[in-house]
Amino acid sequence: MTSLVRVYDKDFRERASRKQSLGVYLLMATGAIWIWVAYLLLVPFTLGDGTRGHSNGRECASRVFYDAGDSGDKRTYADREGERCAAERDLADSLAWLLISLPFATIGLFHYTAGTLRLQMAQHASETTRLAAS
Repeated sequence: MTSLVRVYDKDFRERASRKQSLGVYLLMATGAIWIWVAYLLLVPFTLGDGTRGHSNGRECASRVFYDAGDSGDKRTYADREGERCAAERDLADSLAWLLISLPFATIGLFHYTAGTLRLQMAQHASETTRLAAS
């Protein structure tokens, strides 16, 4: 291989590797957002009373695992836990976070797949050239 071909091949592989790395970072950001949303939905929390350093607030059940009552009693989370608890962990906020994560997931998956494909194709072309030369 000539030196110009090697320089081009090295540059091509570096760009593909950067593209793949960008995809990994975007997918990690997506995962962090999903973990945050899961935390908001699954973990019970305490409402503060407005003063710093005091933790004597009201306990609220998680949005997912609250006691809905008997089968005939279909009360909502706000009915069971109160309006303050419902307002603190509003489902609209969790939905907004999930919607924000969709572009990160889509673009991240695209970049990771494209970078991986380019690296595999470069490896294939290199191996084909090596086998043809021998």
